[in-house]
Amino acid sequence: MRFQSYFNAPVEAMADVCDMTKDIIINCVGAVDDSINLENTGSRNDYYIMYVINGCMDIKFGEHKQKIHEGNLLIMSPGTHYSYSAEKKDKINYLWLHFTGNQAEQKLRNFDIPVNKILSCGYIGGIEECWTRMCNEFIINDEYFEQMSNSIFTEILTIFSRRLNKHNEKKRLLKSSSYIHSNYHKKLTIDFLASLEGLSESHYRAVFTRTFGESPVEYINSRRIEYAIYMLENTDKTLSEIAEFVGFNDVYYFGRLFKRKMGVSPGQYRKYRLKY
Repeated sequence: MRFQSYFNAPVEAMADVCDMTKDIIINCVGAVDDSINLENTGSRNDYYIMYVINGCMDIKFGEHKQKIHEGNLLIMSPGTHYSYSAEKKDKINYLWLHFTGNQAEQKLRNFDIPVNKILSCGYIGGIEECWTRMCNEFIINDEYFEQMSNSIFTEILTIFSRRLNKHNEKKRLLKSSSYIHSNYHKKLTIDFLASLEGLSESHYRAVFTRTFGESPVEYINSRRIEYAIYMLENTDKTLSEIAEFVGFNDVYYFGRLFKRKMGVSPGQYRKYRLKY
């Protein structure tokens, strides 16, 4: 992409609307990738997304005056007055998109993406491909345009949200969490799991609990109970055999944990499932 813009109306001005008749409407989309003298001043009736891939611009929105540079995301709310500029000597590459709809505000809340604030996402491989697909939908503009453009828009917000919020922490802990899923039946130590992530044991416990809502030990036991449920429903193995198979050396401890999580003992659960 170098310098592209696409609008869902015959003229650009008609694409600057606040339309509450549908959930989400993509008004226009485009990209700038060039060494140009750039100046833009105004305000919009819709939401305005800017994601800078390369370069730096001076920008003022609302009462904020600062620089926006590569890896930064900014979503301005409707009615926000803005001005931004870049000199020709500074190559600028940014993606932009405008959207509206009666669910626009809620959608941003659902993805936990704040507005009117410069956010640091870093470089995101593949994000330009999403913009290319969105532009292509404006070119095709058939009866499926609305569904496809909204689907790509949701994908874009998902990518940004994962970079900005706790989903990124899950990605950070992927080595150890994947190891747990593959080796829950083995003896696992927190020290070993922390070493997989290059963290101290105490730091690992804190990050893991904040990210997954369970301590590492609770998370391991949850995975063991999940597979024990599968075995209770699909095998004839005894409770002792199942407990040992999923990683519990003590069948009584297994029974207590199972009842705490499921509300019934493993034996009662099996009888209930067989009955129905």
